[in-house]
Amino acid sequence: MPPSGPELALATDTLPAREADMKEPLESLLINEKENGEAVIIGGMVLDIHATPSVNPAPRTTTPGKVHYAAGGVARNIAECVSKLGTKPFMISALGSDMSGEQFDSGVGPHGLNTMDGICYWSTGSLQDYQLKERYLTPQWIQQFKSNIASAPIVMVDANLSQPALEASCQLAAEVGTPVWFEPVSVAKSRRIVSVAKYVTFASPNEDELIAMANALSDKDIFFPIQKDGIPVTSLFQQLKPAIWVLLEKGIKVVILTLGSKGVLLCSKHHLNFQNIVPNRTSKSHNISQKLHEIINQVCPSDRFFSGLKESSRSSPFVVHFPAVLSSSVVRLTGAGDCLVGGSIASFCVGLDLMQSIAVGIAAAKATVEERYLTPQWIQQFKSNIASAPIVMVDANLSQPALEASCQLAAEVGTPVWFEPVSVAKSRRIVSVAKYVTFASPNEDELIAMANALSDKDIFSPIQKDGIPVTSLFQQLKPAIWVLLEKGIKVVILTLGSKGVLLCSKHHLNFQNIGPNRTIKSHNISQKLHEIINQVCPSDRFFSGLKESSRSSPFVVHFPAVLSSSVVRLTGAGDCLVGGSIASFCVGLDLMQSIAVGIAAAKATVEVEANVPTEYSLEQITADASTVYLGATVVFSRSML
Repeated sequence: MPPSGPELALATDTLPAREADMKEPLESLLINEKENGEAVIIGGMVLDIHATPSVNPAPRTTTPGKVHYAAGGVARNIAECVSKLGTKPFMISALGSDMSGEQFDSGVGPHGLNTMDGICYWSTGSLQDYQLKERYLTPQWIQQFKSNIASAPIVMVDANLSQPALEASCQLAAEVGTPVWFEPVSVAKSRRIVSVAKYVTFASPNEDELIAMANALSDKDIFFPIQKDGIPVTSLFQQLKPAIWVLLEKGIKVVILTLGSKGVLLCSKHHLNFQNIVPNRTSKSHNISQKLHEIINQVCPSDRFFSGLKESSRSSPFVVHFPAVLSSSVVRLTGAGDCLVGGSIASFCVGLDLMQSIAVGIAAAKATVEERYLTPQWIQQFKSNIASAPIVMVDANLSQPALEASCQLAAEVGTPVWFEPVSVAKSRRIVSVAKYVTFASPNEDELIAMANALSDKDIFSPIQKDGIPVTSLFQQLKPAIWVLLEKGIKVVILTLGSKGVLLCSKHHLNFQNIGPNRTIKSHNISQKLHEIINQVCPSDRFFSGLKESSRSSPFVVHFPAVLSSSVVRLTGAGDCLVGGSIASFCVGLDLMQSIAVGIAAAKATVEVEANVPTEYSLEQITADASTVYLGATVVFSRSML
């Protein structure tokens, strides 16, 4: 159920199950009660599901444990943070009528989420489906809450909104003089800023989202991601200043640039009047927010930055660095950025100024990352599982301490590690664990980010792969690949989408025995997979007749993709490539065979709606794997020179 806290008024479009249900005017379903001073939050919400075993899992049996439902979604996270700091936000969102939607619906009253202000039902609407949110969280739905927006100190919109809904929200706020806070959500969605920048007072990107927004607003890609590790904040600002300036020139008044452990940069084109940038529409505060207002005004004097400032200086650019508050018990960073925004908005609503509000937001973010689970200590208890495993896969969603603990533990017991980078930003976490990693599976953008991070300087830039032959693509990417191999990663498995996969190693290695022989007790399908793949994909294909002198030279193999005639979507394909490869390791197939199976599994994934197919066809997987394996070619080997 959604967590408890102070009240949160919630307006949700849940969409009708029958056409007839749409005949009743939405206005008749609305509760007219509203309070002056409610921040309006417009965006998405999802239900996150976490399962935690209470004992070490055992094969062929059920495992007792706990399943925890956590309410999520950027806008919803921000709204909850605002409410827990004692002010009552008004949220406009879409709620599906699936099981996840019912979890929210049944929990709104007893768990602090106030009565729905407008509900109509749609039987196929899913809370988890953002396409449905974009379809039904419409400008018309948002328009009816104009009075709430007019009385709000601030409106927060997240980039999960469709472009029409985003534009309608911002235009409505502009009409009634309410400031808009734009939360980018992700690199891809941050580009939705283009049509609304002129309405936005505050935007809170991280550095990667900043680059994407600046490129979108410039209508060309002239800015590239940077490596911030080890760089002083002043130098970091100088590198990012041109991109920041694009946002300010396009109309955004304040860029609140979040830099993780380096804190926050607040940037504006002019000094502005930060003490009165938000209209005086303070809310009826709960006890906690009244105390927050009193104490912050005592310990954070509002005139600190502006007392004695000459009038002539007020028209010049203004940048302030707010340091992060370091935590001694960070487990994960998910939600920290949302709580920074939520803490800042809650502070606006009780009358604190911008500078004070950002300080409170950073403190709220710090509280968010101090969580109890997935610590190095938690991972340590599974040492016996790691010791008996054929392979350990870690993804870069892990915090740095948890990632390091996992890799070190695997190294101690001689278990190979597969590192999955997850995203460009998170891929940089490779730096402290590269020496422990056997396999890494970046795409070309993640490869560039990892190589720059491992080089401790930005010497590689993204490339354009469309229309370029694989051999030429390899030549362009070879220096970056070599950085990863030189830093200790034994095999780079570079995923190239429709161009297939490049398997790259510093030496030929013994790909038939690269991991310990810890095959699992196989189910029927995996036994058959092992038998058939060994028949159609001979394990000695790449190495028979290879001279001993050639085994110490670099080795690169290209595995072609298996083209699908019915691509539905690409989400999950990379994960299933990794999953298919790992499953193959576990039944005793060698690396080359395993990659072929992984590519076949990825092909099956793009043909279905789900992230992972409900079931795989053994016949199709083995046929596709055979096509991939027999079509693979050696792209580079010293023995070819």
